[in-house]
Amino acid sequence: MKIKNIIIMFSLIIATMLLLFSCENEGEKKLEKTEFEKLITSNKDIVIIAHKAPTGDLANDQQYEYLKQASVDIIEWETNPYHITEEAIKKTLSLCQKHDIGIIICDGDYKNLHVMDDGAIKAAYERYKDYDCVVGYHIIDEPSYANQYAQAIKISQQVDPGSIAQFNFLPIGALPDLMEQAEDLLSIVGDDLRYLSYDQYPFDTTPGSAPQMFNNMDKFRVLGLKYNIDTALYIQSIGSDKYGYRKPTVAETRYHMSAALAYGYKNLKFYTWCTTPYNPQFYTDGIIAKDGTPSETFDGICEVNADIKKVSRVLANLDALEIYHNGIRYTATTKLADDWYVRATDKSPFIVSLMVDRTTNRNYLMFVNKDFQNDVTLQVELHNINSIQEITSGDIKNAVLDANMLSVSMKAGGFALFVLGENDDLRSAPVYDVDMSTNPNYALGKPIYASSSVGKAGDYASKLLDGNTDFATANKGWRSDGNADSGQTNQEWVMVDLLRSVTIKQIRIAPYYRTAKQMAFTPKNFTIQYSEDGNNWKDALRVTDCTFNSEEFKTFDFDEVKCRYVKILFTDLQPISIDGSNRYVVALSELEIR
Repeated sequence: MKIKNIIIMFSLIIATMLLLFSCENEGEKKLEKTEFEKLITSNKDIVIIAHKAPTGDLANDQQYEYLKQASVDIIEWETNPYHITEEAIKKTLSLCQKHDIGIIICDGDYKNLHVMDDGAIKAAYERYKDYDCVVGYHIIDEPSYANQYAQAIKISQQVDPGSIAQFNFLPIGALPDLMEQAEDLLSIVGDDLRYLSYDQYPFDTTPGSAPQMFNNMDKFRVLGLKYNIDTALYIQSIGSDKYGYRKPTVAETRYHMSAALAYGYKNLKFYTWCTTPYNPQFYTDGIIAKDGTPSETFDGICEVNADIKKVSRVLANLDALEIYHNGIRYTATTKLADDWYVRATDKSPFIVSLMVDRTTNRNYLMFVNKDFQNDVTLQVELHNINSIQEITSGDIKNAVLDANMLSVSMKAGGFALFVLGENDDLRSAPVYDVDMSTNPNYALGKPIYASSSVGKAGDYASKLLDGNTDFATANKGWRSDGNADSGQTNQEWVMVDLLRSVTIKQIRIAPYYRTAKQMAFTPKNFTIQYSEDGNNWKDALRVTDCTFNSEEFKTFDFDEVKCRYVKILFTDLQPISIDGSNRYVVALSELEIR
C-alpha cells in the first residue's frame, strides 16, 4: 500500500508540474517579462503647470509646499500687474529657486515683444536666463495674429536653447483662420516652439454635463504630429458664471487630463491654480482658494497628478497615432470598429488610444473611462495581440486576461496604460501620398517650412501644398514677409518634408494670385535644392530670369535625384514697399513635386 500510495503521489506531482508548465506556456502567448525602467526611452516628462501662481502675500513657503505636494513642475506667469512688479519677480524667483520649481517668466516689457527690435527682445530674456528656475519666457496668450511673434520665439531659443516659448492659441472657432495661423507659425519657427498650445474650458455651467472638447484636442494633436511638435493645453480647474463654465469636480478634472494624455498631450496647465487675483467676484475658488487655503479639490488633484507622474517618463515619449471612442460619441471622434485589435463587448463609454514610442516604435494601448461619475471595470476583446501587460501603477503587472478577454479597471474619468510585446505592431500602414497615378504630386499636404510668411488673410505656406489649382477661385498661396528695412538678407526660401526618401525629377510652380501687381511677387531667380537630412543640400537646378504666365503652372525638369527634403531658394530679391515698409517679397500659389 505504501508503494502504491507513493506511486500515486508521484503521479499527481508530475501531472501538476505538467499542468503548470502548460499554463506557463499558454501564458507566454499573452505575457512578456519586461522591466518598467526599460520602457523609459527619453529623459522627458509629462509637464504639469500651475497658471495663476501665488502672488502678493500668498507668495510664501507654504504655498510652494502645496505646489510640490501636487507634483507641479512649473508655474506660469502672464503680463498682468500682479506678476510683473520688481518686488514680485524678485520674491518669486527666490521661492522657485528654494523649492526647485520652474517658472515661465515675464515682466512689463513682454507686452511689446512683437514690436521690439531683436536687441531689445534678447535683453528681455537675458535678464532671467541665468536663474536655474527659469525654464521659459511668456511670449503671448491668445493672439489674433500669430506670425508677428515668430521672431520673439526664435530669439528665445538663441538666448536660452531648449527653453519654453510660452505661446498659446485660442480654441477653434475663435478666429476664422485659427488652424491656418497655427500651421503657418510652425512653418516659420519649427521646433523653436517647444509646445503647440491652446485653451478651451469645456465643462459648461450645467452640472454633470459632458465636455465638448475633442475637436480641438484632435486638430491640435494632428498638427503637432505633422510638424513633430509636442502639444499642450489648459485643464479647467475653476468656474465662472460670467464666462459660462463650472468648476469641475476632481473626477471631471481627471477625465480632462486623462483624455489629453490619450490624445498625446505632454504639457497640462491648470487654469487656474490660485483663484484669480483680479475680478475675483466673477470666479469660483481655484485649486487654492481665495484665502490661500487648499480648496475642496486640492487633495484629489494631488492624487490625479501623482497617478500621472507614475507613468510620466513613458508617456512623454509616446505619440498618439490612432484614437477610437466607444459608447456615446462626440464631434470629431472616430467610432471603435468591430474589426480592430480591441473590440468593445458593450456600449460602455471609453476611449482607446494606440500610442507608439518615438524611439523604439513599441506599441501601447491607453484606455480612458468617459464616465466621470463612476469607477468601472471594462471587458474588451483582444485580437491578434500576442503580449500585453499593464503599467498604470508605474510597474509591470500581468494583465487580467480570460482567454482573449481583457479586464480594464479605471477610476471615474481615469486611465489605464498597457504595453504590448516587442513584436506587436498595431499601426496602420502610413499613407504618404494620394494615388500617384492620377495625381503625381509628392508635396501634397506635406509639412512645409519657410524663411518667413505673412500668415494671415489667406497667405499661408501650407496653401502652397493644398492641391487647389483652380485659378478662377482667386486662391492665394504663400507670400514671404521679409523686412528689408531691418537689414534682412535679400533671400527667402521654402522647404518641403516629403516624410521619406523618394526619387524626383520635376517641380511645377503656379504664380501667386492673379493681378498685375501681385504677379510682380513671382520669383525670377531661384535654385531648386535637395537633401536627405534637411541639413546638407545639393543643387538640382538653377533658374535665372524666369517669367510666368498668370494662369498656368510652369514646369522645371532636372536629372533624377533621391531625397527626403526639397528646398527652393529665392535670390536677388528687390525691396517692394508694402504698408509703409520695404519688404523682400516672393510669392507662389501652388507647388508640386514629381
